[in-house]
Amino acid sequence: MLESVALALVRGNAARMAVAVHRPDAGLLTALRETRRPFLLALDDPRLLVTTEDSIGSLRDVANLCPLLTQLADLPNALQVSADVIRDTPNEVLCLIADHFGFPATHGDLVRVTAALPPLLARQGTQDDTIEGALGPYARFFEGGVPGDILWTRQLFTKSANPAKPLSEPVRLRETFNGRFLIHGPYLALPPGNWSAELAMTVSADGAGQSLVVDAYCGEVLDTLRCVLSAGEFRTPALNFTIGDHYQGAVELRLMAERDAAPGELVLCHAHLRPMPATASQARAGQGGQ
Repeated sequence: MLESVALALVRGNAARMAVAVHRPDAGLLTALRETRRPFLLALDDPRLLVTTEDSIGSLRDVANLCPLLTQLADLPNALQVSADVIRDTPNEVLCLIADHFGFPATHGDLVRVTAALPPLLARQGTQDDTIEGALGPYARFFEGGVPGDILWTRQLFTKSANPAKPLSEPVRLRETFNGRFLIHGPYLALPPGNWSAELAMTVSADGAGQSLVVDAYCGEVLDTLRCVLSAGEFRTPALNFTIGDHYQGAVELRLMAERDAAPGELVLCHAHLRPMPATASQARAGQGGQ
């Protein structure tokens, strides 16, 4: 994409060029961060982009793009606008855009552009706990809020015995053998920063006392822990890990019984992810790089 823009600039004689990108990538983020060129970031509620035909697949696509959008939104050379703001106050938005890019614009220019805009109608998204847990925090961040907790429900996970099917039933601990993970997923990216992750589940009575190994994986093991199950509602201790500023790919949480043929079963409810503050050493490193 960047190569195409460069060729157009070299071959053309336009003083300015407008480029629309629907799926920005890490290369574009790096270029905008290094050049500090002004750009417009048009964001909509990500929950509205999940299709009913393939809700889990489209949710993954949207959720894996959102972390990069949060990084773009944090750049000082970004002007962020939303469909709601454009619909409610088009003249004010156009003034902001013209000022951001240094375009001279008269009142007549604004009137003509506003009149040419197609109508923007409010849309309703699908109401679903899985969509809300994974994408709701990004929607609130894009509206000007702070990054919040993310909830990955069990529908985003699979079990090794049937990896093509979303997790929807109890998992027997004895399905662990030869080091195979019982449950893994959801293969979703996270914004850079420190994170903690806890997994909530329900454990059968005969599963009490069994040991579970849990880890967070993203190209390499980020953190791992061992815990002893208790019957009923159970929450693992927190996994703690850091996602770097560069794009690292999708995060996977994995569970396995510590021994083969262990009795009992569990029902995974969700994974609860919390953004954590920077450590003192990370804060000092950030100040030194400014």
